[in-house]
Amino acid sequence: LQVMPEIISTPNALVQTTNGKRFYVYSSTVTVTATETTMISIDNIGERDIFLKFQIGSLKASSIDTDLKVYSNDIIIYQTVILASGVEYINDVGRYEFILPSNSKLQITLENTSGSDSSPWTVAGHGKYV
Repeated sequence: LQVMPEIISTPNALVQTTNGKRFYVYSSTVTVTATETTMISIDNIGERDIFLKFQIGSLKASSIDTDLKVYSNDIIIYQTVILASGVEYINDVGRYEFILPSNSKLQITLENTSGSDSSPWTVAGHGKYV
């Protein structure tokens, strides 16, 4: 009988794979409103540089624009607005890739910018040490 590993939400840590060569991070579902909402917040990514890929998505169709910000050491290193433009989005709306130096802080936030409605979002990431 094979025991299935438990997959848990890990918004505050990079979780290493069994062989230690890769990692993952999951936000779980977070309700995003018209205030900046933290999806992932890691105080220290560890002793090695990392190559991080992540994607964001929502299962709720919405016509609200959403602001994405990626911080490293409290400095915005990337930001964009996911424009709904009257077209309801659903599922995966963006894939992003970054290299971060060792011992960096990482934070990913979302904020609804064109309305007061709330919507559920997720962030799922994985990467490798470089």
